[in-house]
Amino acid sequence: MCGIDFVALRPLPAPKSGAHERLESQIRHCHLCALAKTKACPNAGYAPQGARVAFVSESPLLERENLPILKTRGGEMLQDMIEKILKLSVKEVALLSLLKCAPPIGYDVSEECLNACAPYLFEQLQRLRPQIIVLLGAVVAQRFLPAGFESVRGRLGSWEGMQLVPIYSPRFLLRNPSFKRETMRDLLLIKSLL
Repeated sequence: MCGIDFVALRPLPAPKSGAHERLESQIRHCHLCALAKTKACPNAGYAPQGARVAFVSESPLLERENLPILKTRGGEMLQDMIEKILKLSVKEVALLSLLKCAPPIGYDVSEECLNACAPYLFEQLQRLRPQIIVLLGAVVAQRFLPAGFESVRGRLGSWEGMQLVPIYSPRFLLRNPSFKRETMRDLLLIKSLL
């Protein structure tokens, strides 16, 4: 009786064209799902103009938005992939996430949360227009490609005229190091496209 209940019935429509700052402001002040009520701080990510490659994770890997500082173990692994294998600087690539709020440990992210955040990501990618979008993990890949993750992992796809390459996420690789060899092949494919 005293509070407000929120039920996400459908995904948020993609924000209309406008300034990059307006989109970041919308992300920072978003309250569209239950995850936003956990006192999580929305993070728009890092998207330098002219980035040829965009890495999209399930949840934010950055310590603070607009700074390419990766402090988690998964973030450090991603940084090694970018710098040591792709021979790019972290400052040259976009680091975006499907979820804009990092879920608390043990928090079960609902489909409604993913649906609420996805249009923000799609708008960011449409504005940035990178040459290659690297999808980190199955949850992210499902938003772009209808087929099962194992059938599309490491293969070229496309979305809105941009190339997609789904690979295992760093978090998955930390739990399953035996899949690093496949990921190395996927990264070499990405390197050959640059």
